[in-house]
Amino acid sequence: MNNNLHTHPAKDSAARAALGPLTGDGQVSRTSPGQRPSRAETSPRRAKTFFRAGLPGRMLRLVALFSCLLPLLPVASLLHAADVTPGDLFAEGYRHLTGQGTPRDATWAAKLFLEAAQAGEPQAQYQLGVMHMDGLGVPKDLVWGYFWLTRACESPALPEEVARQGRGRIEALKRELTPDQKRRLGLAGDAAAKE
Repeated sequence: MNNNLHTHPAKDSAARAALGPLTGDGQVSRTSPGQRPSRAETSPRRAKTFFRAGLPGRMLRLVALFSCLLPLLPVASLLHAADVTPGDLFAEGYRHLTGQGTPRDATWAAKLFLEAAQAGEPQAQYQLGVMHMDGLGVPKDLVWGYFWLTRACESPALPEEVARQGRGRIEALKRELTPDQKRRLGLAGDAAAKE
């Protein structure tokens, strides 16, 4: 054996023969002479990057991936089930909005309300308009708030008390809308006619 103290034992030929084959980064392989080296031993860079984050890091990446895909799940499939009505979707959304028997989740409630509102449920239209007005579970958007509140108040199926509150909110919204928003809603002609 070489008497030089600065020589690495794995680089010395006698030590190398005794210890076994080397991996790509100069480390001694842990496989016996008859075994094939593992993929991690033949590609240390790949092994280091794969195991660097560890199990929690890989789990976080998977959770992030699936949480990004969750909004893409179709809520419409709920409406197309045999026994689900727009009223059922509204009731389920209201439970999620208020946290009655379920965790509070305004975003999920808004999705359920939207599905029911598109099917013509006036209470869901009203609630979706209020949520858009206040920015609860959805981005604050006065145009969508006005749209859904107006549709709800036009329905004869909406209870009179709720319709009265809706008309009050619509009047308040008209004062908050910018001229561009009024033009988008077709209200610009109404303002000019009143003057």
